[in-house]
Amino acid sequence: MDELSGVRPKLKWDRKKILAFHKEDSNYSDSFLDDILEEEWNVLCDEVTKMMGPVTEWECEVLNFGYRGLEGRQTFDARTGRQLLRKVLPDTECIFHVYTFRNESITIRNWHKASPRGKEIYKIRPKQYKETIPSGPPQA
Repeated sequence: MDELSGVRPKLKWDRKKILAFHKEDSNYSDSFLDDILEEEWNVLCDEVTKMMGPVTEWECEVLNFGYRGLEGRQTFDARTGRQLLRKVLPDTECIFHVYTFRNESITIRNWHKASPRGKEIYKIRPKQYKETIPSGPPQA
């Protein structure tokens, strides 16, 4: 059973949907659309930073990474949402959903060309945290 089934994400990123939304009602130039994307990205990164709180040391467990479904762990330092996302997500165009849980963990479900079904899951928690994540219902 998928542990994220029925859980509403706190944040979503989908570059194509953002562009489609803004192109639908306007004749914006490509450079203006790039500015909109950059602003949307900044807002999302700021929201992830808020989720992180004062924590700077993180552990990440990835499940079903890429087309081979690999698993792995890493520890890293990140003070901002932008840093955290760059540390865990692959360097390719991604669509992802961000979830938070009561145990201060952040979970990301990711879709990209090597994982088109959204089975790639990143479980991110403060490095000192010992409980398996996610646990408990998501925060509203």
